[in-house]
Amino acid sequence: KPQTVSIANDNNSGILVIDNSQKSTLLPFNDQITKAEIVWALTVARRGFTYNSCDGIGEVFKSIFPDSKIAQQFNMQSKKISYVMSHGIGPYFHRELVKKIKSRKKFVLCIDEQTNNQSKKKLDLLVKFWSNDDGLVVTRYYKSILLGHAQASVLQSAICDA
Repeated sequence: KPQTVSIANDNNSGILVIDNSQKSTLLPFNDQITKAEIVWALTVARRGFTYNSCDGIGEVFKSIFPDSKIAQQFNMQSKKISYVMSHGIGPYFHRELVKKIKSRKKFVLCIDEQTNNQSKKKLDLLVKFWSNDDGLVVTRYYKSILLGHAQASVLQSAICDA
């Protein structure tokens, strides 16, 4: 049965804590490895580490924690962390953001249009809203849209379809 976890952020230290709500139930070994990889991925995101900084991190953990079976099985490289972020935990946080936006009466949609290195227009969508959790207005990345031409009608449909 899937276990419920809560993710807490200690703002003083920037440390992410995953609390297993069913403390009497020990996670299966493979789930413990997955948990370790998720905690590492959240740390990479929170601290702004590059994905390339993950190359070889498993070997570092094995060296630091030679008596840990989890560290011996921990495996994270730049390609894997990219996949974990975009297809693993990223969709979860995107769904949570959408829930927060839908629960607000008001929010601000911010756009940033730019041309990438392939001469294609890219539109980044950000949202600003009051966060009850943080007690302040927050800005969150929503999504990026690649555009062929950046005429007003194209921008309008890209934003409305998002």
